[in-house]
Amino acid sequence: MERQKIMEELRRLAGYKCNDVIRLAFLTEEETGKIGRLDLTGLTELKRGSNGAIEIKLVDRLKVLELMDRIDQRESDEDLGAFLSGLGKGEEG
Repeated sequence: MERQKIMEELRRLAGYKCNDVIRLAFLTEEETGKIGRLDLTGLTELKRGSNGAIEIKLVDRLKVLELMDRIDQRESDEDLGAFLSGLGKGEEG
């Protein structure tokens, strides 16, 4: 996957709203056909206990933002390296 697509997906995860996850947690058996229309992008785990308790785990936004920052920093470092390399070639000629 190219960096641009990765960054787009990470931006989507970072801005993800969990409204549809909450809807999923409270769907009745008759409403299970609606699942395909829900945006569950940020959902990593959903458990429903026999006692009615619901446990939801979502993507960690802080980790997503940290990853985006690392990718952005790496791109900046590569751009600087290419720039400095270009300067060096100019001095040789």
